[in-house]
Amino acid sequence: MKKFLLIVSLFPLLSFAAADAEKINSILGIKLLDSSPSWKIADLHRRTGLPLRGTPGRYSVKMKQPVAGVPAEELIAYTAKNSRMVNRITIVFANKGDTSGKYKSKIKDAGSLLSTRISSAAGNKKRSQFVSGNYRNKADMWQFNGGKIYLEVNKKEFVMLHIVPDKAAADKKSSVNTDYRKNIVKNSFGDVYIKNIPMVDQGAKGYCVPATMERIFLYYGIQLDMHHIAEIGDTERGGGTYLNKMLRDINTLRKKSGLRTTRFSALSVKTVAAHIDKGNPVMWAMFSTRELQSLYLFSKQKRPQAASPQEWQKKIRKADIPKKEAGPHVCLIIGYNAITDEIAVSNSWGQMHIAPTWIPVKAARKISQKHLQAFYP
Repeated sequence: MKKFLLIVSLFPLLSFAAADAEKINSILGIKLLDSSPSWKIADLHRRTGLPLRGTPGRYSVKMKQPVAGVPAEELIAYTAKNSRMVNRITIVFANKGDTSGKYKSKIKDAGSLLSTRISSAAGNKKRSQFVSGNYRNKADMWQFNGGKIYLEVNKKEFVMLHIVPDKAAADKKSSVNTDYRKNIVKNSFGDVYIKNIPMVDQGAKGYCVPATMERIFLYYGIQLDMHHIAEIGDTERGGGTYLNKMLRDINTLRKKSGLRTTRFSALSVKTVAAHIDKGNPVMWAMFSTRELQSLYLFSKQKRPQAASPQEWQKKIRKADIPKKEAGPHVCLIIGYNAITDEIAVSNSWGQMHIAPTWIPVKAARKISQKHLQAFYP
């Protein structure tokens, strides 16, 4: 049974001895470290040559090259809250969501290879615990001057490699003391929306709930990634997260994180605004239909051309979609417009979807599962 605790980590800068950095880089086949104390995202990008993209809290890149001779899926650089200073690097290898074919055997092989190759450079491993946000799990650990490497192998779920510094400072009050209203943007068009919500790309796998929840946790300064969340919620390989079970398990995590929540079913500008105006995003269970995708595209192309919200309101008056229960999905509502009666959504589909996408409330009601949930300190 998993144990949970709250650690919102604000790590100091990573600083490995030059010899250790060279050993790690040599075995990994990628220049992640150097003897310099600078761990800004820009410096990590310069050293690795990888096009890391994201927002403060999480930067990532899909990997096209092996790491330590093992195929890798994604490299993620986590930063301290509202900072560009890296406090953890996570490399995702074989996993249930991304890996085709017999993924369990690939997880086993990847874990064995990584363990052998890291040990050849770092020496004997120790059995330890890797802590991420509110989650802890058994992992192999190697100590270096100034830092540790953790190899986390879950034979049914994933293989992940984490590089973290030796010391971490817990800051349990960081989420509570932050005024999230500072993230609210208002413009002359009547749009009200939240900026600075980290993007997590779920990729081709059906991890919409885990990815959306990771975005919420990261927004509040809690580093808990979607692979751990998927494990906790028993997310199936092709998607199929059991929403009710996932929400029960998420409820345990959010309590330990000091987050509160409000659930509601009625979708309107008024119900959404009650949370957006406080800087709190809303998780929305809905159906991502083909007609909705067409409406998204229409809005993205035509809305910027409208001279006024009144003009846009006239254009979308007839914009509607049929009521349909197909393609169950979870995304974030991050804004509203009271003049045009629209909501703004953000899907976990990569950086192109970081900006709000606007849809009329009357259309949104047609594909709503009537489950909306706000999280806040």
